[in-house]
Amino acid sequence: YQPPAAAGWLPAALDECRLMQQRRQEIQAPEEAWRDITNAWQLRTRQLACLQLLADWRLRKARERDMAVNFVVREEKLWAVARYMPGSLGELDSLGLSGSEIRFHGKTLISLVAKAQALPEEALPE
Repeated sequence: YQPPAAAGWLPAALDECRLMQQRRQEIQAPEEAWRDITNAWQLRTRQLACLQLLADWRLRKARERDMAVNFVVREEKLWAVARYMPGSLGELDSLGLSGSEIRFHGKTLISLVAKAQALPEEALPE
């Protein structure tokens, strides 16, 4: 076994760390936040429109509270809401959202789902 510095990997590791830090410090437009959601490509157009609304809201809420986005609503839960587009708090519960996520954000999530469902076809992403 050779330590990374002895193997010549230290500069590469430091470059990778700098790139990760730089990416985290970039200011992302809220309307583009959905692009960071894993598995967004699996969604149909209306579901993707819903994910765009949800991710935009989550990023704005996280910035407002100065916290990480996953402390607002976890990414996989946000994706599930976009995928199944629930219409009630009970349906949110069945998707596995925590009690606190439902208590604090449930009505907003349902409202954003309804907004996505009301979008005309021509307003949906391609």
